Amino acid sequence: MDYDSQLMSGILLETEVNRALRGERTHPVVTLIDTLPSIAEFSLAYSPIKGVQQQNAYAKQHFGFFADAVERLGSFPLDPFDLITIWKKVAEMNLPRYETAAILGCSYGKPEFESPEWQMLPRRILEGGRYPQELAVRLEEIRAYIGRLNQINGSLEEIDFYRFGVKMKFMEIARGFMSNDELKKQEAQHADARSKRPEMAPLGVLMEQVGTGMTILYTSLDLFCTENHIKL
Repeated sequence: MDYDSQLMSGILLETEVNRALRGERTHPVVTLIDTLPSIAEFSLAYSPIKGVQQQNAYAKQHFGFFADAVERLGSFPLDPFDLITIWKKVAEMNLPRYETAAILGCSYGKPEFESPEWQMLPRRILEGGRYPQELAVRLEEIRAYIGRLNQINGSLEEIDFYRFGVKMKFMEIARGFMSNDELKKQEAQHADARSKRPEMAPLGVLMEQVGTGMTILYTSLDLFCTENHIKL
C-alpha cells in the first residue's frame, strides 16, 4: 500500500470527491441556481465589476433574491460532498463567493425555527451584516443555530483532511515542519505536497471562500452577543 493510500484511511473517498468536482452529484441549491431566472441576469451584471468593495456593495444591493430563495428551500444537507458540488456551480456562475457562503450557512442553520425573529435572516445578514436584536430572547434557538453552523465547519474540516491526506489541522501540519521528530516532519512534508497538487486547487479555493463566509456569520454573532450581554 502506498503512502497516500495509508493516509486516505478514514478520510473522504476520492471517487466521491471527484464526482462532486466534476458536477456529477445533485443538490437542491444547485438545482435552484440552475432554475432561478434572475441568476443569469445577476451574474452578467456582477461579473464585470472590479474591486472587492464594489463587488460587495453590488451583492448587498442586488443579491437578496438569492438569499430569499435559498431560505425558502427549508432544510437541506451540507456534507463535504454537498459543499464541493455547490461550490463548483457557484464558480461556474461567478456568484459572490463570501456572500453566497454566508447565505448558505445562515439558511442551513435556521430552518427548524418558526418564530418570526428568524424570518429573512439570510437577507438581513447579506444586506446589513447583523443579527436582529429581537433574537436576544431566543437563547436555546441561538445555541441550536450555532450547533448547525459548527456542523458546516465539520464538513470544511473533512475537506481539509482530504486535501492534506491526514486528519490534522493546518497549524498542526505547520508545527510538524519545525519538529525535531523526523517522522512528524516527513508527515508534514507529504501533507503539504499533496495539498499543492493541481487537483486540490478547487478545494483550497473552497476552503478560503466558504471559511470566510462562515467567519462573517460567527463575527456578526459574537458582536450580537456582546451588544445584548448574552453568554452562550
